[in-house]
Amino acid sequence: MRKLSYNILLAVIWAAMAGSFEPPVLVTGALLGYAVLRICRAPKGGRHFRSVRSTIAYALFVAWELWLSSVQVAHDVITTAKRNTPGVVAVPLEPLSDMQIFILANSITLTPGTMTLDVSSDRRTLYIHGMFVKDPAAFRKGLKENFERRVMELMR
Repeated sequence: MRKLSYNILLAVIWAAMAGSFEPPVLVTGALLGYAVLRICRAPKGGRHFRSVRSTIAYALFVAWELWLSSVQVAHDVITTAKRNTPGVVAVPLEPLSDMQIFILANSITLTPGTMTLDVSSDRRTLYIHGMFVKDPAAFRKGLKENFERRVMELMR
């Protein structure tokens, strides 16, 4: 019953994003919702995410970071005084699962001004290009305290 509720919710969200609540749009949303739920199901009885609440909190955090970094990049592009100091930083990772590394790397890449370049073969280091890397240690600390910590909390 819970999966059905999620599927209906995803169908309604799809219709709202499409701007139409016509039956074909709702059916398409329901089919896409079903596919998403099948792909994202927890592995063999485990759970991927702690709760819907923590997932929403993480999504809001990423949206906020997306907005902040968009403003910072736009300001740097529009103004004549360039403040960018690009650099590549190696960020040591706590022991994370493949899914946690995937979410972390993609969340970082999603924010303008940063891009995940690579993950070391032992999965203990993430290489990130940043547009505003004045102090590599502070940049690294910010990523670990904000993104990595939140991903670990999300998936415990």
